[in-house]
Amino acid sequence: MWDLGQVIGVLLDPPSQGRALLREESDGQIVSYQAAWRTERALEPGRWYLRRQAPAGHATETSDGVTNRSFEGLKLIEQATGRPDYWPPTLHLLLPLKAWFWGRPGDDWRMLPDVRTERELATVNLSHTENRDERALLVVDMERRLLVRYERPSSALTLVAINTALLWDGRGDSVGRRVSDEQWVPAEPQAPSGTVRYAG
Repeated sequence: MWDLGQVIGVLLDPPSQGRALLREESDGQIVSYQAAWRTERALEPGRWYLRRQAPAGHATETSDGVTNRSFEGLKLIEQATGRPDYWPPTLHLLLPLKAWFWGRPGDDWRMLPDVRTERELATVNLSHTENRDERALLVVDMERRLLVRYERPSSALTLVAINTALLWDGRGDSVGRRVSDEQWVPAEPQAPSGTVRYAG
């Protein structure tokens, strides 16, 4: 139904802002994240906020497009100014051009031409750039134009929910203040029309 060119077209045109809930599965552990982002163009530094919700405690990482900061609770534990364009791998679902699956120099993966489709979802297999027998995959929602899963041999990242109608001003959260769940993607059935849920 869809070919690789159409899938790439979706990956090149992600939402420029919004809030999302993400889930990462790695080594038998599941970690949930709250994220907010805003960028004018797909490759610009942009602003982002990432909050990890794990049994061991909460941590946040933010960028204002100039400086990246990491917090444990409200305590600043690291500040780095060398890479303002850095987006953590957890956020690659939201800004796919920052991900390492394009086959560029330094990327770990490249897309293979065969695309499997099931309803609105397109699945693209990835081949490791050094070990060609090693595989990974992307799942793209072609109707909503979103990358919803990035699965590698040791980990998988899933878009649980997204709302591009809930905007973020790029302030406040970036100093490590906790954001209530109601300010992210509201729980259904009160969710506004812009909210899309993919997993529990």
